[in-house]
Amino acid sequence: MKIRFILGIIIIIGGALSSLMAGIYNPVADTIPPQTPIGLACISYEKHFDIVWQSNNESDLAGYKIYKENNGVFLPYVIVQKEYSFFMEHLQNIGDSAQYKILAYDFSGNESELSGSVSGKTKTCTDEEFLDMVQRATFRFFWDYGHPVSGLTRERLGSGNTVTSGGSGFGIMAYLVGIERGFITREMGIGRMLKTLDFLNFKANRFHGAFSHWLDGATGQVIPFSQYDNGGDLVETAFMIQGLLTAKQYFNNTNTDETRIRVLIDSVVNAVEWTWYRRASFSPHLYWHWSPNYGWQINMKLTGWNETMICYILGMASPTYPITKSSYYNGWAGNSSYVNGNWYYSYKLFVGPAYGGPLF
Repeated sequence: MKIRFILGIIIIIGGALSSLMAGIYNPVADTIPPQTPIGLACISYEKHFDIVWQSNNESDLAGYKIYKENNGVFLPYVIVQKEYSFFMEHLQNIGDSAQYKILAYDFSGNESELSGSVSGKTKTCTDEEFLDMVQRATFRFFWDYGHPVSGLTRERLGSGNTVTSGGSGFGIMAYLVGIERGFITREMGIGRMLKTLDFLNFKANRFHGAFSHWLDGATGQVIPFSQYDNGGDLVETAFMIQGLLTAKQYFNNTNTDETRIRVLIDSVVNAVEWTWYRRASFSPHLYWHWSPNYGWQINMKLTGWNETMICYILGMASPTYPITKSSYYNGWAGNSSYVNGNWYYSYKLFVGPAYGGPLF
């Protein structure tokens, strides 16, 4: 009797588990296709077309298929990964023309309907059109190649999860240009800003408020820039803060999302302990690096003339950890080689080394 009872329980449990596993491994087939991509446009230059569109936001999106006209029929031409919303078609001659359509497809193989067609014809470009091309391509690095988890800017092409804090400040300012130029919508820019700010506030490592030069764009953990540089980088952080403060001024509407952007930016900006990076209360200088493992071992003072002036400006303006203006005069500009005053190639150079030094 006991054996039959136990066997019955086993059969019941086994049947329940079979039903559960069947539900896991045999889900209802997805038959819903993505939306047809919108905003398709073909921008013509001298040697190539930029085919661009607005990114789809379906969670199961797999990518896009570009169709190209051939003898009156649109045929599949190229597949574009879901992370990208552009395709560059290189051509040979001025006057070459082509027509394109696009669809989106998901991981279940569902395809949207084809979009309407767009056409392009290569042409001789004006200087303004050439600069537009450069600006769009520059923006594309920051936007389309931004890290998918954090939205932060990758160090360079092929750097994987390695993102750069200072470069991300440049990227944030590029988003604003992209909105103004119509490369992306304001709503798209808001979405990317909120993703980035949530990451900076709640995942990214900080060292007395400062970010590391490199960090993992997926986890927020520091990636050492060098043996002793595995902590706060004040200069890279300053470049990030510049971008954030610019975005705070730009996203000035009173709706929920833009208000939240400003609140999250304040949270990052106000956490930077500029006074800590003086190293000692009597020091007139700011220092570039601090490591929780190696302390001030790099020992690099910020003195002018170079790109680090922004640290003193932001430090003096800090509402939470302000440095004194004497740090600017005695630290940044206190170097004996700060003032120049000589003439080079008919130009007077007021500050900095002979011939001006690097343009960074």
